[in-house]
Amino acid sequence: MKAIRTSMVLVCLLLFSAGLIQAESVKDSYQYLHPIPGSKLVSNETSIMMRTGDYITSRDLDAFSRVKISGTESGNHNFEVILADNNQIAILNPYSDFEPGEIVTVEFSDGRSFVFEISPKRHQMLAIEDWQEIYYGEDWKDSFENTLPSNDDLVTDRDVSLPSDFPTIEVYVNENPSPGYIFMQNVPMPLPTYQMILDNDGTPVWYKKMPQWSFDFKKQPIGLLTYNSFPQPRPGIVIATYYAMDNTYSVVDSFKCGNGYNAFAADMQLSMDYHALLMSYDPQTVDMSLIVPGGDTAATVIGLIVQELDSLKNVVFQWRSWDHFEITDASDFVDLTAATIDYVHGNSVEWDDDGHILVSCRHMDEVTKIDRNTGDIIFRLGGENNDFTMVGDSIWFSHQHDARRLENGNITVFDNGNHHTPQFSRGVEYSVDTVAMTCTNVWEFRDSPDIYGSANGNVQRLPSGNTLICWGKTWPNVVEVQPDGTKEHEISFPGPSPLRRTFKAYRFPWTGIAHAPYLIAEQTETGAHLIFNKFGDGAVMAYNIYMDTIPNPTTLVDSTFDTYYDATELAGGKTYYFRVTALDYVYIESGYSNEESITLPLRYLPGDANMPNGIWPPSVIGADVTYLVNYFRNEADACLLSDYYCSADINGDCLVIGSDVTRLVSYFRGTAEVSYCVDYEPAWPTPEDLPVAEPFDWPACGR
Repeated sequence: MKAIRTSMVLVCLLLFSAGLIQAESVKDSYQYLHPIPGSKLVSNETSIMMRTGDYITSRDLDAFSRVKISGTESGNHNFEVILADNNQIAILNPYSDFEPGEIVTVEFSDGRSFVFEISPKRHQMLAIEDWQEIYYGEDWKDSFENTLPSNDDLVTDRDVSLPSDFPTIEVYVNENPSPGYIFMQNVPMPLPTYQMILDNDGTPVWYKKMPQWSFDFKKQPIGLLTYNSFPQPRPGIVIATYYAMDNTYSVVDSFKCGNGYNAFAADMQLSMDYHALLMSYDPQTVDMSLIVPGGDTAATVIGLIVQELDSLKNVVFQWRSWDHFEITDASDFVDLTAATIDYVHGNSVEWDDDGHILVSCRHMDEVTKIDRNTGDIIFRLGGENNDFTMVGDSIWFSHQHDARRLENGNITVFDNGNHHTPQFSRGVEYSVDTVAMTCTNVWEFRDSPDIYGSANGNVQRLPSGNTLICWGKTWPNVVEVQPDGTKEHEISFPGPSPLRRTFKAYRFPWTGIAHAPYLIAEQTETGAHLIFNKFGDGAVMAYNIYMDTIPNPTTLVDSTFDTYYDATELAGGKTYYFRVTALDYVYIESGYSNEESITLPLRYLPGDANMPNGIWPPSVIGADVTYLVNYFRNEADACLLSDYYCSADINGDCLVIGSDVTRLVSYFRGTAEVSYCVDYEPAWPTPEDLPVAEPFDWPACGR
């Protein structure tokens, strides 16, 4: 067996070596080729992408269809040939996945070939616990024990109803801010997170309560609103999806990474031609003892994947840090002996003004520019591999977020400043000269006293020339300043607390009218409190309330001029479903809102139940109902004597039950029809009048 395994290894090595010999000639034939010949740790769900540098013809497609793709374990693979929407990239998409650890050969009809190696295990996603600690630091566990302050009032005086757990918002400066609304989200632990659009005095113009973690809420250049969400289809796994909404707040599209990767929640850009830029984190097992002294022999090392999707959701560009960075490129403050190493930590991505790609690599203190045509690195700004000389500043940015190219050609960065002495954050603008290779600090805003946001944050240059800065993981949250640093606007969740923060914030012009009301249902003691708004619609006259015990209710139960409603005196033990519609001034009814439901717990009425063992509890309440049910099921030490008396005194009524447990329980649930001894005066025996026989001999015991 050992000899067979050794032979297989030798075969793989020979194939790999042979493929590398021809790889250069194949690579020279294409402007872009992915996976890169000779690359390792490739996803087992990868496609093969090729850019010729010119438009692809039908003759080219025919040649691509005759390519042979084979794995040393999985054998030959059939595939489809897909042409990107720009007609310049061919995608060979295998119908089946490759096997972990195998070597894949791509052979062309002229005999040339190249090889790459699949990751030893199927694509691994980060556990949510690892992701939280990487992204939020060591304090994330303690943070779950805290909550945001609630609003005291459920309804504002501006006809916008707010849920009880909507975060309080305070405005500290409101002088002459730029046009538009504030787009932001709170990042509490525990949930909920709210996406929100606020006017300058902090009033919500729109909001949405997110069922899971959710970041990066903004308006895209194409006019759509985008955000991400983290549903958990199985315990402990983070899978991010980006969603797009139109100006009726309807979700019209969604975006995910391809090739077996899962989008990371830091950033997504959507271009005017409907291409999407996404990032993914790629955890792989690496023997770090071969790289640094004291390294973990089985460390989880997290690479960065950058993907571009075309308008048809095909992956048309993919860039992997494994192919271009060394793990040791990480900042000196990244522990390379740790069990988990996030050596890149990409947190922003965007198309540069020349069509190439800028990526902010936080844990390398670097902004990287990537050639979108070839995948090669164009420059590295900051960090251990810096290509530039700093001018006009004594320090570089540290653990930054949000590298953005301005219309004037400069680059802004939110400098978190984790390793500045003392620690402070700032928004900073650089003039980057790629001929003289200089980076000049031409503007910055550093508050007084200093504000330090250890994570998150962003900088947005506004059309007015003002700059909006989100301070990230700190308080206060968002400030807008003039070029001279004068504050025009400052808004925040009350603090100070690292929990009362926002991930990023933006200011955009926006006009939206919801196609239907947005509904939130909050459970009350005897029913439900409904909060609803048809955001942006000033023509709403009234709202119709629909309720039922079955989904998609169509039973109209009431109408109201308010933007809230209380459904009371609902029976316990049932699930109630709600929907709302809006009526305009000519009584045209909108579509239904989203459906909300609540399940009311069983409510037990107080009363006396006669106990033939001589013990009469003063009342039967919910906390003791198990004992009651067991008693009447003859599982306790006593049972009801139906032949001796057949009644139970409940609130002065005589309930005819005998030994009928079902009717008794139904009565206490308040959900079934019951019979009362209307003319019977409850009279309970004294203990000395009870029979002396043991309970199991009593007639009602049923034994």
